Amino acid sequence: MRSDFDKYKVSSLEEVPEKIRFLEDFVSSQKGPGPDPVRFARFLFTEMLESEYETWSRHCYGLLGEILHNGSVTVADFFDESSLAWELIGDRNPDQKLMLLDLCLDWVLPEHSTIYEWLESQIDSRDSRIRSACRKRLDVLDQKRDMDGEASGLLGALEYSTFMEMSSKSKLRWLSGVESQKDRAESLVQWGLQALAVEQDRFVLSRLARLLPLVFHERLGENTRVPMLVHGLMEHEDARVRSNTLEGLWRWAASDGYRNMILGMAQAALRDRDPRVRTGAARLLYSQDDKRALHLIHQMVLQVANLEELNSIRWLLQSVRSEELYQADLEAAQIRLQAELAVS
Repeated sequence: MRSDFDKYKVSSLEEVPEKIRFLEDFVSSQKGPGPDPVRFARFLFTEMLESEYETWSRHCYGLLGEILHNGSVTVADFFDESSLAWELIGDRNPDQKLMLLDLCLDWVLPEHSTIYEWLESQIDSRDSRIRSACRKRLDVLDQKRDMDGEASGLLGALEYSTFMEMSSKSKLRWLSGVESQKDRAESLVQWGLQALAVEQDRFVLSRLARLLPLVFHERLGENTRVPMLVHGLMEHEDARVRSNTLEGLWRWAASDGYRNMILGMAQAALRDRDPRVRTGAARLLYSQDDKRALHLIHQMVLQVANLEELNSIRWLLQSVRSEELYQADLEAAQIRLQAELAVS
């Protein structure tokens, strides 16, 4: 059956600018209730994911975001847990999954176990944008789970022995509340370094590496041995651990006693074999010397070796709000890499 919105579909690249104008005029001219908002949202959603024209897809994504934001429809009007999980787990490309994550994650609840498990599986994604989006949402879900009492035995301070007996998932859930809950932070100060020395799970270890410098710095000041103890993790085999170690230590980079050591670590990490570690190092350097770091980042753009690395650099430039400075170089790098892939 033909939809009222079929006339707005795009069948060629040349039609995109005209159809965008038609759609904008249609939306702005509506008086009163206008079109069925759910059907309109479903049309935009389908076009966002199925259109082969990126400009059109992005425009539909933007309009759908506005509709969801103003409350005329909700994600639940065209998604349930299983259908969203199917879209995320399926063969959608990273850009499509990022659009889904942006539009739908506020709707996801801790009890949506299939989606929760997918989010957990993606915190080690090779795409830095996916990693960042999933980690942020997992932190929110874990905090909500705590507030709802679902982790009732894990809400406050813990003894070292209790923490070490917990499953990795429970450890991560407990650690997610360290920055917001004073009693958890105080527990971590007491035995965190001991746990760091023996923890085997790479996800728990990387979370500890990021949190320990923060809680020690806030509660004990700068005169501690934490940077010296944690920086050994820069030799860890797992890139997540190395990257999170840098992220944790950047807070100490302004301290006279540790500045040279930590900036030296960041300089060395620019040669790391993993792009997420290199971009993390560049971000740390940017926080201390933005002009020099931007020069280094520009060199990274010019020398980028693969699309994964390009995505990491793009994420880095977005995080320091400097993407527009190098937009032409980013686009040239993408064209070059896609051409190399086509030949290989």
